[in-house]
Amino acid sequence: MNKKKSVKKSNNLIESRCNLSLRQQKLILSVISQINRGDDEFKEYLLSISEFKQLMEIKTTSYYTELRKAAEELVSKKLIIPRGERRVLITTWFSSIEIDYEGQIGFMFDIKLKPYLLNLKSQFTAYQIKNILLLKSKYSIRLYELLKQYQSLKCRGFELKEFRELLYVEPEKYTRFSDFKKRVLESSKKDINKNTDIQISYTLKKTGRYITGIEFSVVSQGPGQKQTKPVPSKILNMIPKPERAACMNTTQAVFNEHGEEGLIFYLEKCNARKKTQNGNYAGYLNTIIDLDLWPVEKATREIQAGSDNVKAQLERAKVEADLKAQALEAERNAGIEAEKKHLQELVNFVDLEALDAFIQSQELNKSEARLFKENKRTSLRTKFINSFIAKK
Repeated sequence: MNKKKSVKKSNNLIESRCNLSLRQQKLILSVISQINRGDDEFKEYLLSISEFKQLMEIKTTSYYTELRKAAEELVSKKLIIPRGERRVLITTWFSSIEIDYEGQIGFMFDIKLKPYLLNLKSQFTAYQIKNILLLKSKYSIRLYELLKQYQSLKCRGFELKEFRELLYVEPEKYTRFSDFKKRVLESSKKDINKNTDIQISYTLKKTGRYITGIEFSVVSQGPGQKQTKPVPSKILNMIPKPERAACMNTTQAVFNEHGEEGLIFYLEKCNARKKTQNGNYAGYLNTIIDLDLWPVEKATREIQAGSDNVKAQLERAKVEADLKAQALEAERNAGIEAEKKHLQELVNFVDLEALDAFIQSQELNKSEARLFKENKRTSLRTKFINSFIAKK
């Protein structure tokens, strides 16, 4: 299979409902990629038996029964395509599938699909078939197409109920949102970001305590593309919804150059001005960005942050100095107490009358003489004990 071939579908067909497995989606899209640009009518589009077996993951050696069963299931799949508010088309993908067990399988699209697959001039989505061949979930393929359709706008939102229907998540499946997020949203996001030409992110929309919607951001990625992180949906939500599409390229450019802080700064400025004046939101935003206010604001914030940092460092140094002084004081006091205890122990081992006589023979100041006379001699004894022992 030529992986450079393209799939081209009308946007109405992308919005259709059809409960297909991962393998069935890959096979149908592979057949669509066989359609040539100049085809005015459907013809029989061929896949080899080996390609069919690979796409449908038929591994048994007696594969004839499996081939027929897979073909019958494809022909019977109901396809529902919206055609305006009060019209809907109910059809099937293929009017016939012919199996030649010795070589090829021929597919004939239902004639009702001509407006959705042939001679598309506008309102269509195209991508190379290789983008979906490595995807591991049926939800990943559906989400890829739904967001690829809005790639030029860089964002798309869904109500949760609508989103589940578009992905054909059965009502009884993943009823807890935590399970839906893990099994559908997160797994599909990782799958698409790893294996396709777009990168997506999303934020959740709440009504009260309940999740009621999902906002996606989408940007290009791949060989020759500069790896660009999409603007987070939480920031895009700062832009009034009717104005969002007109602002996407501008916001992405500001985000790429100045990051989240810079973009939020400009959007806050624009929103504050919009509250007091009517007019073109995108025009206000471009005017504010042209004033190039963020570099000055950023420098001011950095200076303030630096000043705050210096203050914090001084405070830490003061605390550390106080703690060190307290530790030294405690150490000194402990040394004094230990020395007092040692001197008192020496006093206890000598003849106190001899020690008192020695003290009395010394030149005492008035305070010391008064203590000796009043028989308050403990401090005097510890003071003179070393001299007394040295004399002996």
